[in-house]
Amino acid sequence: MEMNNQPTPTRVKPDNYLAFAIVSTILFFVPTGIIAIIKASKVDSLWIEGKYDEAEAMSAQARKFSRISLFVFLGIIALYVTIYFFVFLALIASGL
Repeated sequence: MEMNNQPTPTRVKPDNYLAFAIVSTILFFVPTGIIAIIKASKVDSLWIEGKYDEAEAMSAQARKFSRISLFVFLGIIALYVTIYFFVFLALIASGL
C-alpha cells in the first residue's frame, strides 16, 4: 500500500465576503460597509499565516457587517416609503 505524503487539509478556507462587502459599501450603507471591507481583507492573510480561528472569525464579522449594511439600507427604504405613504394620505385627506 502506497502512502500519500500530501498533507490532508482538515479545514476549508472561509469565504472572505469581499465582493459582498464592496457591494454593500457602494450600494447600501457606507459606514458598516467600510468595516466589512476591512474585515474581509484580513481573512486571506490570517489564513495564510495559519491563524485559522481568527480567519474564520474575520469572515463571520465581514459577513455580519455586510448584512448590517443591507438591513440598514432596507430599513431606510422602508422608513422612506412609510413617510411618503402617510404624507400622501395627509394630502388626500386635506383635499389637495
